[in-house]
Amino acid sequence: MIKDPIVEEVHRIRDRLAAEAGYDARKFFKMIKDAEKHSGRKFERLRPKKLSASGRRS
Repeated sequence: MIKDPIVEEVHRIRDRLAAEAGYDARKFFKMIKDAEKHSGRKFERLRPKKLSASGRRS
């Protein structure tokens, strides 16, 4: 498999953040949400698309 330096960097950062949160998913996502709040940037929440009766997205 070809090693992608960008993917490797993302994995290192994810592992570092997970370790900081004690590998607790709730703490991990709280840390991310807190960082978003303090970043000064605007973040959008996308709503899930509703499925029609046939099971297809409308």
